[in-house]
Amino acid sequence: MTASEIERIVFTLRVALDDAERLTHGGSAAAEVAEVVRHAREMHDILCAALREHPALASPALLELQETAGQVIEQLEFVALGPNGTVH
Repeated sequence: MTASEIERIVFTLRVALDDAERLTHGGSAAAEVAEVVRHAREMHDILCAALREHPALASPALLELQETAGQVIEQLEFVALGPNGTVH
């Protein structure tokens, strides 16, 4: 894993988060919102795994992004999927 690969993961995660927030607040279909939120979760999981495997690449700013993104995704999952994890 290289720093540029981490950057691509972060870019994709940010795009997925932006899309999820836009769709969540834009009145889009629940299934569409849920799919984008799932994608954001997948990208966050990939980022977490990459940083665990390559801790030298984990800058303070990147670790803060990882933490903040995780919190935002949890909120979006609750809105999109509800407390039982199914699309409503």
